Amino acid sequence: GVLIILFMHIYEGRRTAAYQQLQRLARTDALTGVANRGSFEQSLIQSIHEADRSHSPLVLVILDIDHFKLVNDRWGHEAGDKALQHICTELGERLRITDTLGRLGGEEFALLLRNTDRISAEPLVESLRMQICNTPLQYGKQTIELAATFGMAEWPADGRSIDELYRCADQRLFSGKGRGRNQVVSQEEA
Repeated sequence: GVLIILFMHIYEGRRTAAYQQLQRLARTDALTGVANRGSFEQSLIQSIHEADRSHSPLVLVILDIDHFKLVNDRWGHEAGDKALQHICTELGERLRITDTLGRLGGEEFALLLRNTDRISAEPLVESLRMQICNTPLQYGKQTIELAATFGMAEWPADGRSIDELYRCADQRLFSGKGRGRNQVVSQEEA
């Protein structure tokens, strides 16, 4: 009887650990280890509901690595993968524990800054942009310069739904790319 109880305890512990591992894998991007698109969007939806109840702002930031195709073309896809991992590491070191970093796809990422308005988020996002610029990737003997363009949208000022926030942040990202890249765009041009 004791052996059966011991066996069941070990089995249940391993089953629980395997289940937790599967859940983690389902929520994270395999290459970078940050939240995948689905997991990020679930966090954004939940955060909007919480912000609505507490009447607190939040900021959605979409960023795109500038000229990423050139990294892949010049140094290969392994270097491109290392660049994506490098950027996630740099961003992750500067974000608060309450913030969420997710990979939307390819070289596009998103940040969720909870309990933060646009004015408070701008210096942080600018520091993230500078961190990427000032910390090139060391790939073997090569130094690969990286940069990113950021588009920001604040809830509820720029939209109340996930679609409105994405659309606003994406338009600002596109505007920044059109104006020369490697910048943060937090509002429409005057």
